[in-house]
Amino acid sequence: MDSKLIDLQIRRFVFFLLWFHAAYGDLSYSFAEELKPGSVVGNLAKDLGMETGALASRRARIDSDGGTKRYCDINVKNGELIVADRIDREELCGEKASCVLKHELVLENPLELHRVSLHIQDINEFNHRNLRKT
Repeated sequence: MDSKLIDLQIRRFVFFLLWFHAAYGDLSYSFAEELKPGSVVGNLAKDLGMETGALASRRARIDSDGGTKRYCDINVKNGELIVADRIDREELCGEKASCVLKHELVLENPLELHRVSLHIQDINEFNHRNLRKT
């Protein structure tokens, strides 16, 4: 076999292995619908066990899954996941009991992908549950 062909096959295999291991894990956040833009949902840096500045240096970004609108963004200075736009649960999910938006956190150098699930709670149900806890 030609050494260039073997080299190409080895590179493809290594790339596949790196790509296969690049998806590290899921992050999941639950919050009430219709939070104001800028409201904090969670802290990605803390939840990933990273230094806060690492998100900026690794050019962290949130990509929406399936081309849907991106409802959250990252403050790379402090690691917070924040609401980027008003979220209307009924508009997004109708009468479904579960309303989950899928996003992906992309980190570069080295490449890491983390799935981010945003569980949108009906505001009335969310308030009812919180009242029962107090």
